[in-house]
Formats: sequence, structure tokens, C-alpha cells
Amino acid sequence: VTWWEVQKRLVAAQAEHMMCIHKQELTPLDVYHRILRFNNYMVAMINKSLLPLKFNVPILGDYVFLSTGLRFNLELILFKSPWAPFNQWHLREDYKRVNRRKELADSLKTHILILGCVNLVLMPVILLWQILYSFFNYAEVIKREPGSLGIRKWSLYGRYY
Repeated sequence: VTWWEVQKRLVAAQAEHMMCIHKQELTPLDVYHRILRFNNYMVAMINKSLLPLKFNVPILGDYVFLSTGLRFNLELILFKSPWAPFNQWHLREDYKRVNRRKELADSLKTHILILGCVNLVLMPVILLWQILYSFFNYAEVIKREPGSLGIRKWSLYGRYY
């Protein structure tokens, strides 16, 4: 089954089953938006400089840093945890109220601190996992396709920005 067939079936099923309650007709663009919604939020937050990814290193100047672990933690804090501001597709109603901003910011601050402490405690295990994963991943790449070692890849920041 190709992607185009899946999209056609989704658009046809919308008229019959009303899967999306906000619209009568579903378009392929709506399907893309639904699938890429978390990536779109991350792209918007990086483009508007809401996430502090640029650091001023004294000798080197500005340095951009977005690792896979940092991206995972940001997605966990903002989208996937029980206390996340986003509830599946939308911003929670509590976060839209101006009078609760200070309280919600403080609770988000404590959740971020707890996640940071959990990361600090699990750091030796994560480091060991990263070393083993990198070693076996690159060994497999060298065995299967040695010419791919010199290929350049976009950084995570470059993909979002």
C-alpha cells in the first residue's frame, strides 16, 4: 500500500466516519499537519528562539547545541509527560488562563528540575548506553557500507532551523 492510497482512504473515510470532528472534509494537508504536529511545534519554538540552544562559549563565541538526549528531554517535558503543557494536539486550557501562569510556570519548573535530577542519577547508565550504541552502530555501518562513513549529515538544529 502506498502513501497516496493511505491518504485517499483517510480522506474517503472522513466523509463516512467523521474521524476529525473539526472539519467535514479532510485534505492530504490536514493529514500531514496531524502527523507532523510535534515537529512543527519544535520548529516554531527554535525559529522564535524560545528554546535556549545557543550558548556563548568564551573563546569560540556562539555555539549551537541540540543533542538527541536534549531533544528527547524537551519532547518529554513539553509533549509526552502527564504534566506536559500540550495535551495530545492542543495547549491545555489551564495554560491559556493568564491568572494561572505563575503557578503553572512554577510547577513546570519543578518538573524540569525533577527530570534534570533523574538525568543526573541515570547519567552513568546513559553514557554506557551511548558508547555501546555508537560502537555497534558504526561497526555495523563499516561492515555493511564502508563508503557511508564520510557522508555528511544535517545536525538536529539544522533540521529544525
